[in-house]
Amino acid sequence: NAYTVSYRYIFDSDHNEATEAELRALLEAGGSGVKTDKGVKELELVKSDKAGVTLAVLSYDDANRPGEFTSTFVSTEDMASVIVDGKETQLARPTEGVDIFEGKVAVPAKSGFTVEINKVAYGFAPYSGNGGVGKVENMMSAAPYYSSSTIADSRGYDCKMAVGRMAATADGGNDFWTNLSEDAQILVRVDLTYADGTPRYWLELVEADDPNLLLEQNFDLFVWGGDYTLASGGKGTAPIADSESAADLDGTEEGTKGGATYTTPKPDIWSTADGAADGDVIAGDLYLKNRNMTGWEVRRIAEHPGTVRLNKSASGSHKYSGYLKTPKLAALTAPTNITLEFDICRFAGDGDIYITVEGAGTYTAAAVNIDGAAAATTVAASGTDFVVTNDLCSKQANTVINKPWSHVELSIAGATAETQIKFDGSRGKDSASDRCLLDNIKITK
Repeated sequence: NAYTVSYRYIFDSDHNEATEAELRALLEAGGSGVKTDKGVKELELVKSDKAGVTLAVLSYDDANRPGEFTSTFVSTEDMASVIVDGKETQLARPTEGVDIFEGKVAVPAKSGFTVEINKVAYGFAPYSGNGGVGKVENMMSAAPYYSSSTIADSRGYDCKMAVGRMAATADGGNDFWTNLSEDAQILVRVDLTYADGTPRYWLELVEADDPNLLLEQNFDLFVWGGDYTLASGGKGTAPIADSESAADLDGTEEGTKGGATYTTPKPDIWSTADGAADGDVIAGDLYLKNRNMTGWEVRRIAEHPGTVRLNKSASGSHKYSGYLKTPKLAALTAPTNITLEFDICRFAGDGDIYITVEGAGTYTAAAVNIDGAAAATTVAASGTDFVVTNDLCSKQANTVINKPWSHVELSIAGATAETQIKFDGSRGKDSASDRCLLDNIKITK
């Protein structure tokens, strides 16, 4: 500035982790590595094996009194880190030359944090994914916590994973969050490889390895659409995009708060190529990746916040009937007894939903917590089909708020690496009567 007569500066990589206060103290102390100059100074950064350098400058007036201080970080290549309570955790690049960074980060049970990309603070873009892990109580999350006056009494939204777009905090990015029962670790992944140049985040709660767990799908990354379980209060987020087709979306788009009514899925029903019939919308690879559905076979399902929906209303027809089939249980090396669990909630129809074992294995036992009952009811089970009838999961009128879910637990003998489970909404009355929501699919040995 106009009062500057001389200045001290550093321009090196030895102080990249220093705070602004530490940098200023270093310049005031002077000594080795601190340079003094006056007038215009041009500095050049040459790409090398070092990721970047810190430039810090402290001005002095004619009485040699320190004045204006500035600092910046200059990088020769992209870098990313997570800032939690002022502590920085550097993220690593798993594949050399690919701008995807990830790392496990210790986080408090209830906290906020930011991600720095090349020393610029980022958060999650408005209504782009949930932006955190744990119980969703963030007004900028895509899951419609904001939408219902009865949310406190509802099943709510709890997520172990989140994915979405990032925005600089100076441009409206929201701090990432945790809302857990205890301190934890989360996997943070920052993806800079998208063609539009917008960073994407992936958050995942790190849990202890369970050697018995074969498959778990909680649909945490399904965040758009209205929440049918909350009836008229269950409005939800709609993606902001030129298209609302799963063929065109990547699943990370920002959303419009309350842009979907409680019965509306966003996007509308879609399929995977291996499950599709003529005329189906085939979901794109990025959309499947960002919904954690790669490897699943799907026909005519739809996204609702935290759940997946089978079928679409078309009375008297199976035109919009669909199914959901798990990947093969490739971790099994010999015939094994396994347990399948899932939650199911009906729409207003009473058609049968078939849960079919394909490849290998037969049912030996079943227990159902009918419509949310605390005690499970033992149900006969054999062969390769288990049928969820209206007696096991009651149809629900659209007007019912906080619709009940039935929890189903099935024992399967003789499962192998070829075994798949098919949740089938195409074998009942019609696509209207067989509509339902599924959640919390889990297979253990």
